[in-house]
Amino acid sequence: MNNNQNLSNELMKQDGITPVGVSDAERDNFRAMLEKERKRVVRMGWIVQIPLWVFLTLLLALCTSEKLLNHFNIPFVVAWGVLMLLVCVTLVPLSLHMLSHLRASRTKLRRLQALMPEYIDKKPAGIIIVGKKDGKHIIRWHAVITIGIRVWLIMTLSSSGVYYLLSGHWFPLVIIYTSLMSAVFMAAIVYQGLKTPAEELTELKSTESNIFRTIMKSRITKLAAAAVTIIAILVAVSYFGLTVNVAAPAFADMIEEISKAHSVIYKQTIYTEDSSFPATKHMVNEYGVTRSINQYGGVAIYDRKSGKELRLNAKSKNAQILYKVGRDKGKGLINYLDWLSNLHGKSADFISQEEIDGKIANVFVIERDFRATIRTTTVWVDSETDLPVRVEMVDMPDPNKDIIVPKMSLDVRDFGGEADDIRTITIQGDGVQDAKTVVKSDFVWNPNLDESLFSLEPPKDYAVEEIIFDVSDKGENGLIDALAFWTKMSGGLFPSEINDLCDPNKVRPMLIEIFDRDGDPKEEFDQAMKQMHQILKGLWFAQKCKVQGNWCYAGDNVRLGESDKPVCWWKSENSDTFRVIYGDLSLADSNEAPQQGLEE
Repeated sequence: MNNNQNLSNELMKQDGITPVGVSDAERDNFRAMLEKERKRVVRMGWIVQIPLWVFLTLLLALCTSEKLLNHFNIPFVVAWGVLMLLVCVTLVPLSLHMLSHLRASRTKLRRLQALMPEYIDKKPAGIIIVGKKDGKHIIRWHAVITIGIRVWLIMTLSSSGVYYLLSGHWFPLVIIYTSLMSAVFMAAIVYQGLKTPAEELTELKSTESNIFRTIMKSRITKLAAAAVTIIAILVAVSYFGLTVNVAAPAFADMIEEISKAHSVIYKQTIYTEDSSFPATKHMVNEYGVTRSINQYGGVAIYDRKSGKELRLNAKSKNAQILYKVGRDKGKGLINYLDWLSNLHGKSADFISQEEIDGKIANVFVIERDFRATIRTTTVWVDSETDLPVRVEMVDMPDPNKDIIVPKMSLDVRDFGGEADDIRTITIQGDGVQDAKTVVKSDFVWNPNLDESLFSLEPPKDYAVEEIIFDVSDKGENGLIDALAFWTKMSGGLFPSEINDLCDPNKVRPMLIEIFDRDGDPKEEFDQAMKQMHQILKGLWFAQKCKVQGNWCYAGDNVRLGESDKPVCWWKSENSDTFRVIYGDLSLADSNEAPQQGLEE
């Protein structure tokens, strides 16, 4: 009862009342009031956390406002700096002010609770940063360091992590700034504790004997050590040129913006190891019709949907209409840009930001090793529009594959013609024969293009020639047809190697021999072109099998009709058996390779 009496005396004195005749009921009412006050202090503890959640919300808002910042040409680092400045000017002082009121309320509550029997031996809630012993202020340094690490973890990981996810690289000043802010925050808390009168501080029973051991045993310290290790690894990875694939969303934004585009104009230049080709200008409208203009003024207009192509030669006033049959039809502009369809659905590594053509561009790199081609594509994307401003594709041949691109030319003069008409057929499939770089630049997205630019009707004053061009894939039958033509023209012998099918020194004399009959040079030339195309399609099938790595040719010294001798064989990717062409041009399946395994 002595403690209850002391409580009553204390309460009465605070209210200016002499403590006489206080009943037990009034003391019970005080206990209820004290419990209500304790709950209020707990709620204040939650309210004090509001500035922290405001800070995190502002960071989230900054993450989602990247496009808005780009629209107003505000660099992200500037916006981040302004946010940190606002935090220093507003949230930090507000937090300290609220903490000061919370501390005062807790101190008063503890003082009153000390008069109650049930609170005498109860340990104060929370972590004591500044206490007292023998009437003197004592700083509990291990508590300062532990809480400081917590604050540092929240500020550094949130700020620098968000910056890295948005920009793709580390900004050392972010880590330095947040570390400094954490130190300032903790110094302010310690300062507030030292300013508090000693009688309002918690009495410390003993001073920690080994601060280092206490710190190292803390779970927060271990967590901080792990976080520091992770940050160090990421910084090292970034510093030594390795990339972390965090830019996929931004690259996906580019793909999305292109899928919305209705037209585009760009310039294309091709470079090889030995030479470069003059740039050509390309236009593509919303219907997928492409208009290409070469350095000589020649125009080619191609509609992939219909397979119709119009070629115009302004100098000779000649027009060719080609009907390409047998090709799949795409949908949407994105499907008519071959380089883009190869990137569609791929992730990219963000490298840096560069200024190109007066624009700030995000630079992405996509590296792919596919189908006997090692391709590195670099895309410069306008940071404001999320549309490409430049694309470079570098293709390198796979040294382990004997790839040759089916290509050959014919001249109408080889058939007695007088006009300068040289045509080349190239069938570009998987794999490349030589190193090549394709540069696409000077992009103009969504221009208003006149429909007349894409008209497939030749001018009235042009001489018109119509050609039907079969671009379908005949597969293995195409290869058999090519070998049949060769054996017919070579006296029954098969090619010594499969690449002979596109050797102009061997194939062109055959074509001239069979088609040059002193008739109409133009008709003979067209027939020879069709046959040449069929030969190249057969070779293209063989190259496709080479790319898959399951191809062997053994036709050297084999004659037509030798049904027991295999000429070539291959195995498709999803097949368990080999397909074999024999000397009589028959085709059969085999569970094993005809000879000692496969030779690529």
